[in-house]
Amino acid sequence: MASLKEFINSSGISKFLPSAENRQLAISKSLTNVSSVSERNKFSAELSKLVCEEGFITELSDGIGKPKDNESEDEFVSRAKVILSNLLDNRLSKT
Repeated sequence: MASLKEFINSSGISKFLPSAENRQLAISKSLTNVSSVSERNKFSAELSKLVCEEGFITELSDGIGKPKDNESEDEFVSRAKVILSNLLDNRLSKT
């Protein structure tokens, strides 16, 4: 099985991913704790930009790696979510 980065680059999946505008809208709608619309829009734009950066994708892909022996799909997805969450926490706490 290919890494996440190899899969994204070779599968053409990126053409099915939401546009930057739609990603920002989805992120903005999920930020119910932020009262200011302009703050939500700014944060969602920055987050959308961050997760699409080559370096972020590489770091995420390297962190997830390939499925482990005897790891179920649910276990793999759960592990990937934790890694993604930790990576976002680390990146966002630096700014």
